[in-house]
Amino acid sequence: MKNIAFSEMDPVLWRVQFCVFTQSEQIRGKFSYAKRLFWMQEGKCKLYTNTTEYTLHAGDVFFLPSDTWYATEIVCGVHLTNIFFDFVPNEQHSLKQHFVFHDEYDPDLSSEGIHFTDTDLFEKPFLLSLTPVMENRMQELAGEEVMRMNAYRLRQRAILTDLLVLMYRNGSDTAKYSHETPAEKILQYIIEHCEEPMNRHILSQVFHFHPNTISHMVQTATGMTLQKYIEDTRIRKALMLLADINLRIVDIAHRLQYYDSSHFSAIFQKHIGCTPTEYRRRLS
Repeated sequence: MKNIAFSEMDPVLWRVQFCVFTQSEQIRGKFSYAKRLFWMQEGKCKLYTNTTEYTLHAGDVFFLPSDTWYATEIVCGVHLTNIFFDFVPNEQHSLKQHFVFHDEYDPDLSSEGIHFTDTDLFEKPFLLSLTPVMENRMQELAGEEVMRMNAYRLRQRAILTDLLVLMYRNGSDTAKYSHETPAEKILQYIIEHCEEPMNRHILSQVFHFHPNTISHMVQTATGMTLQKYIEDTRIRKALMLLADINLRIVDIAHRLQYYDSSHFSAIFQKHIGCTPTEYRRRLS
């Protein structure tokens, strides 16, 4: 067992896998040989380990350590993303020379021998609800996998590092996050209601803050204007909806409050770098 501090690690990203289940089904138990994050984007599923049953809803993420048995049960239509990764000592650590990694996962190169001296968060399974900032990171990581632009793996690794640090700072190995700030509640509301009409006056009525205060809180929390955050949230939602080939692009546009598909396509291309049609083609 090799002891290091959490700040002395680097994550290695093995693979990002998108899964869509349109109906209820049971999946047989198996072992996860890599560390894994299950990010539930839509639907509901149950996940079983040797000792515990977990229920995952949209917005949840589940961490599974390597060499762990698990089974899943899809309760209803599910859209989830699997992120396979591992930890290695960073360049400054003397143990770095003992870890040699390649682009594809090799179970013989697992970091099971690493023990963090300042947290036990990543030593056993845990379930948590993503904060809006964490959900943004997840969306960015998944978007990089779809677009695969230059240096996308480097960008994904930076996003994964940021995400794991946020979990380390705020996480609990026994419970979900709680005690959200007013700004976090506003951001979460925007995520959950992005298919509805949305502006600072509507949010003011919901949260009983002055419209200017709403705008200031969102910009302070995200670095974006309220309108930009709403737009970003709707485009992230569009990425998920486009995975369902039964949904027409014009229907997705109207569902996300765009007055026609041309307007939606222009906004989408500004954010993602391609049209919704091109994005859907890449998914297939």
